[in-house]
Amino acid sequence: MAERSTGTTCALDLPAARRLGERLGAIGAKLGRAGFVEARVAQWFGVPLVSDARYVGAPAARPRRGLGGLIALLVGGEPVDAATVGLDGAEVDALVAVGLVAREGAMIIARASVVPLLGALVAADRLDATGADAVLSPDVSAWNLAASLPTGARSLLDVGTGSGAAALVAARRGATVVGTDLDPRALAFAEVSALLSGVAPRFLAGDLFGEVVGRFEVVAFNAPLARADMAGQPLYLASPRGEELAIAFLDGAGARLAPGGEVLLHSQLTEGIDAAAARAFPRRLAIHFADAPDGTPHALLSLRSDGRPGAARLRVPLGPACPHLR
Repeated sequence: MAERSTGTTCALDLPAARRLGERLGAIGAKLGRAGFVEARVAQWFGVPLVSDARYVGAPAARPRRGLGGLIALLVGGEPVDAATVGLDGAEVDALVAVGLVAREGAMIIARASVVPLLGALVAADRLDATGADAVLSPDVSAWNLAASLPTGARSLLDVGTGSGAAALVAARRGATVVGTDLDPRALAFAEVSALLSGVAPRFLAGDLFGEVVGRFEVVAFNAPLARADMAGQPLYLASPRGEELAIAFLDGAGARLAPGGEVLLHSQLTEGIDAAAARAFPRRLAIHFADAPDGTPHALLSLRSDGRPGAARLRVPLGPACPHLR
């Protein structure tokens, strides 16, 4: 296994990113032409892209030049020689100015991760980032929610967009996209990711629906994990408000949904969330793919208000044929 650099919280310079927007878009396009795509990343690490095992350490035999060097740097968090990855000095300068990478002598180190996803590039904190603000690690649930979006949707509201995975994928497909989030760091990552991906979703600061107006063909939310108590010990406390937020989302999503549209919610499927979904949407499909230690299902809910009422729940086991939601 190759040496990895120490992860620290990434401080993005958003004004610099906006000034360098065209250059960042050109760098993103260059990465794509170099083969920086999911299949090649998975091949390099020897594990599926949706598996966080790729961050544990790539085989030492993998090349660290050209595409291999880019993957080692941006996905694996390894220091690489600036002269070997195919980026010129001006391109490295732009990434340094934004805060995505830093120079250490002849080497470049990644301050953030950049991962390819369905034609987009998603920037986020590295998994080993340290510091109180290091909460925007690459989110497998968000990636798989993005992969579950209907391909023909012309508009998307991505609530709690985080680093923007679903918003970016939909925008790459030509949809009109609005993403909301309360966290300014999340919105900064989402905007930088959009610049790298060559798309322009609209990102708004706000809790859930915030100041959003209009209706959308798809309204999506990758909810924070809900509180689940077992024997008095709290589990999955990524957000103590997780269940509350998911229920509030379900109660308000219908007002933002275009006729014939679809609501997608990835969350724990607690009794409260299940009841809120039944209350708001007569057509419901729950894809149940895993369970929390207390038995609470994790699911992707597909919800509609049109057509014949009905509810179904499918249990889809995780495995090579269906890693997480894929």
